[in-house]
Amino acid sequence: MDQRLYAFVAVGVLLNGAAHALDCQQLPMELRDVCKREERRAEIDRSSIKFACVKLKDAIDQENTTDAKAPDAKVLDALRKCEEDGFLAVNKPTITVPALTPAKPTPFKRGLDALNQGDFNAAIVEFTAAIADNPKDTFSYIRRGTAYEKKGDAASAISDYLQVLKLVDADSGAEYAAKIRKLEKTKK
Repeated sequence: MDQRLYAFVAVGVLLNGAAHALDCQQLPMELRDVCKREERRAEIDRSSIKFACVKLKDAIDQENTTDAKAPDAKVLDALRKCEEDGFLAVNKPTITVPALTPAKPTPFKRGLDALNQGDFNAAIVEFTAAIADNPKDTFSYIRRGTAYEKKGDAASAISDYLQVLKLVDADSGAEYAAKIRKLEKTKK
């Protein structure tokens, strides 16, 4: 086993607290110096981590007092890990995580749900609302065209697929050009 690795393990430089430091004097003579160096390096690492944890906590506390947006989950997880590993004193909960409220479904999402349930009229209404929100959203035209097509309204489906052709390049629009040709045949 590599002497450095052996000393590293022997010193117990596992920052999650699963190992305890070993007295370097109990090691064979040839490993004592390596052990002492690793002890010093581990102490520096622990100090650096503690410093970073304190700075993170201070930044979050400052954001909480200025009514800034809540920190994201990764930041909160890092703060909890700092507390669990003993790098921060835990007197009281550092931060309260607001309960997540489900996002209000967008018109596009509601349109997809209606389309999947076979409610083509509701799907058309929702995709129309999505198009009003973003007239360059190709996917809303595609889905509304699909709803019109399944409803049997070929003229409206063709209109939406023509709009798709205006918004995409020729290669991407080839599928919808083919649909238009097919619908024009059924329309006659």
